[in-house]
Amino acid sequence: SHAGVTIGAQPVWDPRRWGGMMQTSRSLRAQLNRAKNKGVQIERVHARDADANSELESILSQWLSGRGLPPMHFLVEPDALKGELADRLVLAARGPRGIAGFLVASPIAARGGYLIEQVARLPDAPNGTSELMIDAAMRIFAEEDRGYATLGLVALSRNADAGLRRNPFWLRTLMLLARTHANRFYNFQGLERFRTKMKPDRWEKIYAISNERVFSPLALYAIGEAFAGISPWRAIAIAAMQALRKELRAGG
Repeated sequence: SHAGVTIGAQPVWDPRRWGGMMQTSRSLRAQLNRAKNKGVQIERVHARDADANSELESILSQWLSGRGLPPMHFLVEPDALKGELADRLVLAARGPRGIAGFLVASPIAARGGYLIEQVARLPDAPNGTSELMIDAAMRIFAEEDRGYATLGLVALSRNADAGLRRNPFWLRTLMLLARTHANRFYNFQGLERFRTKMKPDRWEKIYAISNERVFSPLALYAIGEAFAGISPWRAIAIAAMQALRKELRAGG
């Protein structure tokens, strides 16, 4: 009585193996050293201080303003610092001129691990700042003997191609068009490259499930509306206008 479709994949690590992986990855160590050499240090932010920190709010605002799509909602609220923080891990990357980025991770009780749900940084933050925050988070997870960590969904990920090929024909066609043309609105490819660079242990396919025998366009529309918080067509129009303005500025 239910239908499921593949929508992407998420990278997964066992944090207890992270230290060993870093010892063998010269490229990742070089990224961390770039940030460290610029004076970036990672500090833990107490939950009661995170939601009132004006520096973190400013970073989030600047980070969101650089996105090609309107902020998503539902399972991916953009202002994670305004949610329940008591059981979350919040890290800040502090450089010579103040905080340059922050990371928020939420526990996944059933997996005994964490979802790193947000990694935000200033546009001019030193190279390697994001990687340095993720490295610090993974080492904290390992100290807690956590065996699972993920950076979350990469929609249309090529690591989910086997599942995507089993989707209904109409949905495969839409996803192919999105993969080909939607990168100007949201950098799906860059997101996947970054997560791949962090050398996950594996990728897990992510599904959407609807209470109907065959997954329908109406179900896809409902999912889009839940995430966008507005009509999907309106969200696409806003993204298209933002992309057009960006291209005009670049060409002017």
